[in-house]
Amino acid sequence: MRRLVTVDMVANKRINETAFIRRKCIDNMQLCVEEEASKVEEGRGVHGLGGYEFGRRVGVFKEMKGLMEWNGNANVVDFFPWLRWLDPQGLKRKMKRELGKAIQIASKFFKERIQERDVGGEKTMDFLDVLLEFEGDGIDKPAKISDHDLIIFILEIFRAGLETTSSTTEWALTELLCNPATLIEAKAELTQVIGPSRKIEEGDIDNLPYLQGIINQTLRLHPSIPFLVPRKAMHDTSLHPKTHRMLHLTFGMLLHRFDWSLDANVTRETMDWKDKLGITMTKSEPLLAVP
Repeated sequence: MRRLVTVDMVANKRINETAFIRRKCIDNMQLCVEEEASKVEEGRGVHGLGGYEFGRRVGVFKEMKGLMEWNGNANVVDFFPWLRWLDPQGLKRKMKRELGKAIQIASKFFKERIQERDVGGEKTMDFLDVLLEFEGDGIDKPAKISDHDLIIFILEIFRAGLETTSSTTEWALTELLCNPATLIEAKAELTQVIGPSRKIEEGDIDNLPYLQGIINQTLRLHPSIPFLVPRKAMHDTSLHPKTHRMLHLTFGMLLHRFDWSLDANVTRETMDWKDKLGITMTKSEPLLAVP
């Protein structure tokens, strides 16, 4: 499975081939923000910016968010194993509940793709198509990936990219709204590089150093995964993974297409800056921002 990911899924060629899928997701997210903004009263903010597109279209955002939270909680059973049968904090029950819901949703998504392929639908060759077409030798690698393993793997991929991207996006926008001068500078760079009407593209990212700096500073102040083992690169390395592209595309689109302000009832002084502990560190109180 590791070889499948590194060779067939996150290789530069494959990532470049799926650029149109990311473009479609960003466009749909913009439409979702516009739709949500049209429903609220003037001066009132909208919630959950980072999870709009995925949560609306796949519907598993809430369950995955719950799994990340319960999985990151300290469990008294780890210190007193003889209490395992009792599950005193209810963490096992909660995780089973959320995982069951997530598997049901992912199974539906998986079955829909199978049906599309059976009737001759166009193959997008995204990660799911790569998994479905995998054929091993039956010796060192399984001949086919089982449906159960495939669904679990899909959930792992979603969990790895979804919560980290949405949390970083939310924190970055929070910091900018509380630092108006930086927000103005970021929007000016986007206007200068992209123009007032063109959409941000992946090829624009390298020409937006100020935007990159904002995201890097956000990751420093609010690390999405605080418990990673420290690593140090032995040589100068240029990284441009898919998550890097999605994070910059998402944040760049939100800044470029919308003029954001804080909710009428929120100020820098009353902003909740606490983190919520889990596998990822998310904002304790969701950002209320007016597009």
